[in-house]
Amino acid sequence: VTISDYWRFWAEVAPRRIVSLSTPSATAHDSPPLEETMAVCEEDPVKGVIADERRIQLTKALLSLPERDRQVLALNYYEGLNLRQIGEVLQVTESRVSQIRSRALRRLRDCAALAEATL
Repeated sequence: VTISDYWRFWAEVAPRRIVSLSTPSATAHDSPPLEETMAVCEEDPVKGVIADERRIQLTKALLSLPERDRQVLALNYYEGLNLRQIGEVLQVTESRVSQIRSRALRRLRDCAALAEATL
């Protein structure tokens, strides 16, 4: 190997980082070792890819919802508020919150069905 080849190779490899599979990452002290993380991955990589694609589609569907629909879903599912509490936050009736939530879920189901058809 010539000196120029050596330095070219070194320039390609230098930015790479060697990672231990059995010890926690130095940047995340509370993270599990990589081998444990990999062990919980799906046995079938195709299922993992499909699950990732579904998450991407769900994210896109959520982002396509009107702001109020997203807000109702977030308050209900993320914050754990019931419809009456959401109504108080948004200053609308519990019935209106139910309508908004139903509409949002219907839109998400439609997006999910469309995404499922393309997978």
